[in-house]
Amino acid sequence: YYTRRLARFLGPEQPFHALPPPLLADGDALPSMEQQAAERVPLLLATQPDGPFCLGGYCNGALLAFEMASQLVAAGREVGLVVMIDPPSFNARPLFRRSCRAFSGVLRCAGLEAARRKRVVTAF
Repeated sequence: YYTRRLARFLGPEQPFHALPPPLLADGDALPSMEQQAAERVPLLLATQPDGPFCLGGYCNGALLAFEMASQLVAAGREVGLVVMIDPPSFNARPLFRRSCRAFSGVLRCAGLEAARRKRVVTAF
């Protein structure tokens, strides 16, 4: 997995946690991104109770990282960085576009300055 190589690259001084994809039984529908994030935020908080949080993901994991960041900010937690590697196209994901608008609204409501908003990074 790419996460193993990334963890080795970051080194032992940098805490790094990889969250598994949801387990599905045959015929189960994939939970919504919001539901997946809501299930994973407590796992994150169990290993790192205080921010700032640095989140990242690849492909759909990028969307999950973004949604987790949105939920953390909505809960009053500090998110320092969101790295999105090769997320699905904005045009292909109307939910993601709505999430982006909602997250920017959360940042505005939280009173974060424009310079702080620039810390959310999208990588392609």
